[in-house]
Amino acid sequence: MCTSKTNEDGSPTDCERFAQYVEGLAHSTSSDAEFVAALMSALAGISGESWTPNGSPTVTFGNTGFRSELVDDRNPARHYTAYVGTAYRAGFAAGAGAAIYREVNCSVGCSIQDVRLGVIGAAHGVDLQTQVLFSRSDRLLGVRQNLRFELANWIRRDL
Repeated sequence: MCTSKTNEDGSPTDCERFAQYVEGLAHSTSSDAEFVAALMSALAGISGESWTPNGSPTVTFGNTGFRSELVDDRNPARHYTAYVGTAYRAGFAAGAGAAIYREVNCSVGCSIQDVRLGVIGAAHGVDLQTQVLFSRSDRLLGVRQNLRFELANWIRRDL
C-alpha cells in the first residue's frame, strides 16, 4: 500500500496525490476505456487513441509514499500507468511481458523496481477489463462496469 497518505508536514504524499488524481479522472470520464486513454496520455505520454508516444507526460508525481521496493526514480506513477494501459488493451501477458522485456533489454535506467511496477500495473489493467463475474457453477452473476472508480483504491493498496 502507499506507505503513508501524508508527509511529515501534513501534505499528501505523491502516492496519495496520484490516487487522488486517478479518482478525479475517473469521475471526469464516461467509460473505463476513456479513462485509461486519458490516464495514459497524461501520465505516460502515450496517446490513448493510437497508443503511440505523444510527448512527455503532462502530469507527474514524485516518489514519496510509494513502497520502497517499487521506487527507482522520481516518477514511479509513469511506469505503473504505462503497464496499466498496455494490459488493459492487450492483456496481462502483454503488460507484464513488456515490463520484463524493457527492463531486461535496456542499457540505462533498468531496474527490478520497474518490473515490479509493471507486473502490478498489468494486473490492475486486466482487472479494469474483467467486468463479467461468474459463480462456481459458471452461471453469469452480473456485469461490473465502471471499474475505473476502483483503481485509486488499488493504487493505495498495492503501491
